Amino acid sequence: MKKLLGSLVALVLVGAVVATTALTDARWSQNDDRNLGEISLMAGSVDFDLAVTMLGNRTVVPSAAAPVEYTVRVHNHGPDDTRNMTVTFQVPLVDGLDLVSVTPQGSDAVCDLSEAATAQPTTPGHGLIVCTVAGPLQAGSTYEVLVEMYAQKALLVSSITATATVSAPRESPKLLGNNTASWLMAYPDPLVDLSILKTGPATVEAGRKAFYTLVVTNTPVLEMVTALPPTVVDTLPAGVTLLPSVVAGSLTPSWCVAAGQVVTCTLPASIPAGSSTTIELSVQFDASLAGTTVTNTATVFNDPTQPDPSLANNTWTATTVVTEGSGNEDICWGTWVGGVCVPDGPVTVATARST
Repeated sequence: MKKLLGSLVALVLVGAVVATTALTDARWSQNDDRNLGEISLMAGSVDFDLAVTMLGNRTVVPSAAAPVEYTVRVHNHGPDDTRNMTVTFQVPLVDGLDLVSVTPQGSDAVCDLSEAATAQPTTPGHGLIVCTVAGPLQAGSTYEVLVEMYAQKALLVSSITATATVSAPRESPKLLGNNTASWLMAYPDPLVDLSILKTGPATVEAGRKAFYTLVVTNTPVLEMVTALPPTVVDTLPAGVTLLPSVVAGSLTPSWCVAAGQVVTCTLPASIPAGSSTTIELSVQFDASLAGTTVTNTATVFNDPTQPDPSLANNTWTATTVVTEGSGNEDICWGTWVGGVCVPDGPVTVATARST
């Protein structure tokens, strides 16, 4: 503990974790203040989607002296790389809860802590940490910032919320819905952090049957609480139809039912902390979808008695490009090669993004 508290003094005095990297790219050297969609760059336009999630080491407000750790995780879903990210963290200003350290990943970040202990006009009760990351953050890669705090005593508050936000030049305004995430600690009952990951075919022929895979995870935190059976709601795009369990070859479980395009899966069992449950949904892509791109979003909902401390990782969207069909799709759960049906596996990784 003495080591942790000592580092706090050093951070307050220094006010930053400093590292620098010089980076140049023709795409980023011009028109930096102009909006994506309004610019034409020498090496082509930049297209990327940043998403931020948060994970804490606990979901209960400390009742005694204890460490409190937050992991801010930024993922670039691409398809292009990005650079010059800004990651902000709203520090909860609670009597007896002190900032210990801020550790950005790698050596290309500078973190400004000068406002960490100062209540912000727009976020009362919170200070501000601002980390700038030169990058690049490649498509498909993840970047993390660890914020460590320490509760010197029992904290006499009903809840504590910390919030993180990521931004980068030229990210499309249409893709900003997943750029902010919060983590909640409440008193006295522990919460359960559920997350979902959705994959499906990156491309599929029109008229073809295919599979979506949904993985629901009970992310372990200090309290290690078993999640009561949650519910997953998957809204299928127009033209994509669920093939229920009674259809030959379908992997859809009997506890997933469709009402129009909305598929509701009421999981039959609890999920222990650190464990996952996988759902396979078999679907049919209508022939009319040829030449289009469809998106499919799924969300996991906790049992009402177990609130979730972080909702940013409860939703995931998968994107599929639908191509022209070969005419034999209705009787093949795979790809026609030389007149022979080569079955697809139940899990095909898709281009996807969290929201």
